[in-house]
Amino acid sequence: MIRHAIDGHMGSIPAVLEIPSKEHPYDASKDSILRRAKGMFCAEDFR
Repeated sequence: MIRHAIDGHMGSIPAVLEIPSKEHPYDASKDSILRRAKGMFCAEDFR
C-alpha cells in the first residue's frame, strides 16, 4: 500500500520491512528496493 512512498524515498532512514502477500507471489524483478541495492555493489565487492 505504501510502495509509491518507498520508491520515491532517497534517504537512508527510516527502514521499512515489507512482508509479501500470501495471495501474490514475490517477484524479484519487480522489487525496486532490491534493484537499488544491487546497483550499490559490483561482483568484485564479494571476492
